[in-house]
Amino acid sequence: FRRDNFDVILMDCQMPVKDGFEATREINALQPESEPAVPIIALTANAMESDRGKCLDAGMQGFVSKPFSADILLNTINEFLDRQRKTMNKSEQPETPAKQKTLDEEILNTLRDIMEDDFGELVPAFIESSQQIARALHESQPQQDFETMRLNAHSLKSSSANIGALRLSSMARELEAQCKEGIAVDAGLLRNFDDELQRVERALTDYVGG
Repeated sequence: FRRDNFDVILMDCQMPVKDGFEATREINALQPESEPAVPIIALTANAMESDRGKCLDAGMQGFVSKPFSADILLNTINEFLDRQRKTMNKSEQPETPAKQKTLDEEILNTLRDIMEDDFGELVPAFIESSQQIARALHESQPQQDFETMRLNAHSLKSSSANIGALRLSSMARELEAQCKEGIAVDAGLLRNFDDELQRVERALTDYVGG
């Protein structure tokens, strides 16, 4: 990834020495925030909700469960490439969090088309993992544990963007940058996170039920 440019990355989760989750986190740390991220698609034999949540938390954007056909793999790749092209054609100036929608249904529609019946597992996995992150942020805030807050904000930044919660992702990005600079995080900021997370959860629940 450091040497060459790629349109998409297919990630094996169960690799020796460095597994796919660690590799994904390291790749995403190298991706410039000023450009659309190169999508990382997990190729995994595990289809459990917890496994999908783990992939999402690591910053992967999609899943293909083994065994799979060539058609399924190619369709998944093309779906993500189409999304990349649409993202690059949008305005170069990113929206501020205040102007962003709670949920980008175009991203969700793409995920639903790719994952088909498995899509229903993704939403509860995201909600559970994001609630865990929110609790970890609150636990770390009184001690101003910047490193723990930064890591959790980074995880939430990736997972929320993957599922179309762009405003929540932007808030997490700003918190991550704040922690990197060692700027004190007050409890009110985390309450804003809680409020936005609740809006995202309601929107996701409505989307799945609609």
